[in-house]
This record gives sequence, structure tokens and C-alpha cells, in this order.
Amino acid sequence: MTAPYLYIELAIAVPAALSIAAFISRSEKQSWLAALAASLASLFLTSLVELAGAEGSWRIGGFIRLGARVLGYTFVADPYSRLMAVTTATISFLVILFSRDYMSGDPGYRRYYAALLLFEAAMLGVAYAANLVTLLVFWEILGFTSFILIGYWYQKPRARRAARLALLVTGSADLGLIAAVVYGAAHSQAYALPLSTAPAIVLALVSVAALAKSAQFPLHIWLLEAMEAPTTVSALLHSATMVAAGAYLLERIHPALLAHRGLLLDVSALGCFTALYAAILALREIDAKRVLAYSTVSNLGVMIALLYAPTPAPSMVHLVVHAFFKATLFLAIAAAIHSIGSTSLAAMGGLRRRLPYSYAAAVAASLAQVGLPLYGVWDSHVAAEAAWGEWLRAALYAEALLAGLYIGRWLALAYHGEPRTREAARAEEHAFMRATYVLLIPLIAVSGAAALRLLGVSALRSALLCPGAALSSALGLAGLAVSVYAYSARTRTGVEVVAQPLALLDKGLYAAYYTAIPMGFLGLGRGAAFSEEALERLHEEPATYMALGLGSLDEPPRRRGAQYMLLLGFFAASAIIIVAYAVSAYVHP
Repeated sequence: MTAPYLYIELAIAVPAALSIAAFISRSEKQSWLAALAASLASLFLTSLVELAGAEGSWRIGGFIRLGARVLGYTFVADPYSRLMAVTTATISFLVILFSRDYMSGDPGYRRYYAALLLFEAAMLGVAYAANLVTLLVFWEILGFTSFILIGYWYQKPRARRAARLALLVTGSADLGLIAAVVYGAAHSQAYALPLSTAPAIVLALVSVAALAKSAQFPLHIWLLEAMEAPTTVSALLHSATMVAAGAYLLERIHPALLAHRGLLLDVSALGCFTALYAAILALREIDAKRVLAYSTVSNLGVMIALLYAPTPAPSMVHLVVHAFFKATLFLAIAAAIHSIGSTSLAAMGGLRRRLPYSYAAAVAASLAQVGLPLYGVWDSHVAAEAAWGEWLRAALYAEALLAGLYIGRWLALAYHGEPRTREAARAEEHAFMRATYVLLIPLIAVSGAAALRLLGVSALRSALLCPGAALSSALGLAGLAVSVYAYSARTRTGVEVVAQPLALLDKGLYAAYYTAIPMGFLGLGRGAAFSEEALERLHEEPATYMALGLGSLDEPPRRRGAQYMLLLGFFAASAIIIVAYAVSAYVHP
């Protein structure tokens, strides 16, 4: 057993094991200490793997036989997996450190810390996974723990609905990943990443699962609803884990996608559209967390658009930079939400005087988002400069300007001007919150440069030698300055009008998810539509299963929404498989 193999195994096993300790702890402090110790151990172990420059793959045991092949948990260490693991472990540690004050007094603290640790372990498994089977195991654990965390405050109907929507949308798309594994099993192939020998059908199926996990249009709705989770959970989900898993998976299979340029072009074009769509909608949002959620969707679109480059390095650099500045933005506003008790920007204002550390962190993260020269997303634009096509260049310029406008609006409404409520005038930040900000601000500064170096990308083409990055930075900074100036004095300007048409489209998507789709599949789902009451009584009276199921059809449609959403996923996955097979047969007769 080699040292890198042992470190990887322990980095995943330690948080998974200590999640039990966090759950059975007798006090809030003990749960927090168990979680903090586990995340710190994972950070130490993943850092050892990175510092050692470990390369290679290792298999644990053998639990599946495919013809002559025996599959076990197989992990790989390379520049991409090492960088993703360190980023995940770092963000997880900082979120748990911050949670000491933010979650203080919450009655569900044991469940919270246990779920965070299991979530971290699952994401580390995704980062180090060497084949689709290993990836699928941790991918589904990741989905399950995200369901628990999004619905953490399950007493709220909206939190329950958000958790169910996230599980059903991403879980339905995961059928594509499952189908890819089944396809490989049928052909006695293990499909080691990056799937260099996989046909177009497998790449299409995997891409569907990745795009849903990364909340690309029109599946982005679940991520916006996930704002019902605690803000610390949002910081974790939106930075290096969960939603970034989809972009990371596409980066892992990028060499295979290059062999199918048509599919890669479709994926990148969808990323471009999503980036601009979400950035425009962020201009009108008044909920502080939902602004950042739209920002996450937009930046995920940028990561996926950057996959059109000959190398996945620009996308990976953007993923790492985004992880740190987005975690900082969420944790910065978390201090305000904790004090005010509201996520509305209309209830904030003037917080820079009451929350100076939070304000400093928010400013640093905002400058990283617009790409201050040699800082933040500037680094990913430097990495992508040589590969930019005209359409990609135009999309990134537009996204940079929009990012400056919406993040400047967010910053001004939350921190500038005068307090708009009594609670905002009395807001305060606590010791562990301040400690987290002090650690995050320098990490934002070094994350991009470190990612460039670790991926072997030359960062010597600085401001004078990288006109694309310079122009995008100038546009972003201009948008930021104009927006901060305009919104510091007023809470509304005419810029919200730009987003109105897309806001109507977004409302239509909500209506489709919650009303039209369940009703449309009513006839197809008659045999499978069982109410929650029927499922509960099934355990008591199995003989009445069909009778209760048919009787549930008389209940209001909203009670059947979850069943029909799941049914839709099966039908959608079936349609995708049929189309992908047809495309594969046409391309490879």
C-alpha cells in the first residue's frame, strides 16, 4: 500500500467515520469539534497528496465483475483530482469553522454537522474517482446528503419542497449516468475516466447528468429553490461541492469530448446561454441569497462554456477561483442574515459600519468576481485567451459586464447607504465569523495563481500581454463601479427592466415544474401515483396497495407533484437514451 493511496483513503474515510461521532455527540460544541477535526484531517491529507505530486490509480477490493474484469473502488491522483480535493477540503473546513457562531443554538446541530461531513466525504470520493462505477457511488451519496442539507429546516414547507425538487431533478438526470454504467457493463467495459474509449452514447448520457448537477438551463430552478438551506450550506453547495461536481465531471471527460466536437459544441453553447441568462436575471433579484444563486448558475455556465478550449485547464481554474470567492460572498452575507433574520436586501443597508470584516470579505470577493487584474477570474481568462473563439469571446465579455452590474448592486444594497431596518442598525459579527473572513481573503488572492501553476498553465502573459483578460476585467470593473454608485443612493434604477422578459420565462419554468408537468403526466402516471398517506399505510396493509393508489388520484394535484416529477425523469431519460443511440448509429454506422 503506497502512501498516496493511504492518504486518499483516509481523507475520504475520516469525515465519513467522524460524521457518526458528530451525530451522537452530547453537546453542540462536541459536534462542532468532531466536524472541525475531521475536516482539518481531510485538508491535511489532501494537502499531503498534492505536495507529494502523487500520480497513479489504486483499487480497493473487488465487488463487481464485468466479464473478465473485477471492479472495486478505484481512485486516481493527478493534477485535476488533487486540486479539486484540496479545494473541497479547504472550503469544507472554513464553512465548519464559520458554523460555530452561525448555527449556535439550532436544535438540529448534530444532524447538521454529521451531514456536512458525509457530504465532504462524498465530494472527495467524486474528486478522486477513477472510473464511472466509483464515481456513481459517491455521486449518489452526494445527492442524498444534499437532499438532507437543503431540507435541513424541514419544518418549513418551502424547505421540504426545495429538497424534494433538488433530489428529483438531479436524480432523474442521474439516470443518464446509471445508463452509461449499465451500457459499459453490457459491453464488459469499466469506463475508466476520461472515457477515452467510450462511444458517443455514453458521453451524451454522462453529460446530461453533469449538466443537471451543475444547474444548467432549464434545470437551474432546483438550485434557486435550494436557498432554503442554511447560508453556510449554500456556501458549501455553491462553491467547491455539489453544483461544481457536474462541471468537474465534464472537465474529467474533456479529452473524450474533444473527439466528438458536435457534442462539445452543444454543451459549450448551453453553458454560454446559461451564463448570460442567469446574469441578466440576477439584475432584478431582491433576495440576497438568490442573487448569489443566479451568480453561481452564471459562473457554472462560464465553466462549461470554457470547455470548448483544447484543454480543460481554463474551466478548472475558473472552478477553483469561483469556489473561493463564492464561498466568501455567501459567508459574508451570512453574518447579516444571522443578525437581521431576513435574506431580503430591502432589510439591509449600511452594514459596512456594523460588519467591517464581512464588508472587507465581500469587497474582496466582488473584485475577484469581476476579475481585478492578476486576481480572481482574471486568471481563468488568461488561461483561456489562446482558445477563445469569436462567439465565446463575445459571451465572456457580456458576462463580465453583467457580473459587475449585479454584484455591484448586491454590494451597494447590502452594505452601503443607511440601515433600512432597526435590525440592520444593530447587526454584529462574531469571533469565528471574523476568523473565517481573515482566512478567506488571502485564499481568494492566491487561488487562481495556484491553480494556474498546478495545472501547468503559464501565467506570464500578464495585463499587457493578455488583451482578452484585460478587456473583460475593464468591463467588469466598470459595471461594478457604476452599479455601486447608482445603488448606494437609491434602491432601484432602470437596469431591472432589462431582466423583465427573462423573469417571465423563469416564472413559466416554475409553473411547468410545479403545475403543468405534474398535470400533464397525470394520465401516464395513474398506475404509479400514490399519495404519501398511501405509502405510509402500505406497511400496515399491503393487501390494499392498489386500492389506495387508485384512490389517491382524487387528491389535489399538488400532493402528486413529486411522483409525477420522478416519472417525468424516467420518460426524459428514456427519450435521451433513444436519441443518443440514434445519433451514435448515425455518426458511427
